[in-house]
Amino acid sequence: AICDALTGLMVFISVGTTNAVSTTFGGGDKEGAKRAATVSVVCAFAIGCVVALGLSLSIGPIINRVALPAALASAATRTGGSAAAAAATTTLWASCETYVRIRALSFPAALVLMSAQASCLGAKDSASPTL
Repeated sequence: AICDALTGLMVFISVGTTNAVSTTFGGGDKEGAKRAATVSVVCAFAIGCVVALGLSLSIGPIINRVALPAALASAATRTGGSAAAAAATTTLWASCETYVRIRALSFPAALVLMSAQASCLGAKDSASPTL
């Protein structure tokens, strides 16, 4: 859920890129549209790297401080304090942490693609992103 929420928050890159490229392209400034697209892609990559690094570094503490204690308490209540339930819960959250770290690696590429697609749409080129 945290990865999807962060991706949803990054929609401003697509909206801003489409606006900047379409405004300059519509005004007849094709070089300006290329500059806007280039700046957007570079910014998207930088933002993606920061988000990926921040998420990779923070997911462990988030799970250890928030999710894992609550899950262990819930498992203990449901199973009467079973060690097997606690071990299964711990393994589950460790797998979640690994999953989020792997997904975090994709943020720079995902944001660059989002920006590139928005650049194409802003330049009235809706065919290129589908190729």
